[in-house]
Amino acid sequence: MILAHEFLDALPIHAFQLQPPIVHGSSPSWRELLVTNISSPTTPEFKLIPSRGETLASRSLPMSDLRYSKGQFQPGTRIEISTPSIQLIHSITVLLVNGTRTFPAPSSSVPTNPKGSGSALIIDYGPIDGIPSQSLRGISQHKFTDPFANPGKQDLTCDVDFGLLKDTALSIPGAKVSGPVPQGEWLLGMGIGFRADRMIKAAGMMEEKRDRVRRDLARLAGKGEGEMGAVYNVLTITSESQNKQQRPSSSSHR
Repeated sequence: MILAHEFLDALPIHAFQLQPPIVHGSSPSWRELLVTNISSPTTPEFKLIPSRGETLASRSLPMSDLRYSKGQFQPGTRIEISTPSIQLIHSITVLLVNGTRTFPAPSSSVPTNPKGSGSALIIDYGPIDGIPSQSLRGISQHKFTDPFANPGKQDLTCDVDFGLLKDTALSIPGAKVSGPVPQGEWLLGMGIGFRADRMIKAAGMMEEKRDRVRRDLARLAGKGEGEMGAVYNVLTITSESQNKQQRPSSSSHR
């Protein structure tokens, strides 16, 4: 079992902005957004600014998926693509389906899984539909901050592109993907409501404990402000062969 909980959101990204045509009749072009020093003599300051020309990333990454087709975006649109996430999901999926690893290189000291065994569970925040845009941010003392403020003294995070994860996993023959679905729906489907009811009943007359269970349930599965049920999404990756092995046989045993 592979569990990635709030892991992919911490991986690096490439950011791009669609630039308008340079001359009449030409096509818009993607430009990579680069961290640029715009500091004054007294105040350090950094900002993402489009590159003057094409970069290796802008020539390749936005062409890696049909969802990034320039025709569906207006000039000025920004998108974010995480190549480490692509590599990681590719590697995990190959491991689950074939029992081998591609990223990093296979090592004789690490045993491989039997073919078609195991599963991956990914829980993180980001859009179920659509592409992350301008989501790079810092987090300090549980608040969003300028990602370029106080380097090394705050967390950096960005939204996870679940559509890209799904496309990457399904590019491996034999892979099966479920989701993404909102965390609240997934937890309720897994029986968290029944578990909460049992805990409430077990609390007996202890009203404070029952209220705490209700609050925790709402926090994890609710969709209101400050609740996580609609903010986080869940994606699972398995192999088709594993699902076939677990499927009950149609023949009866006498």
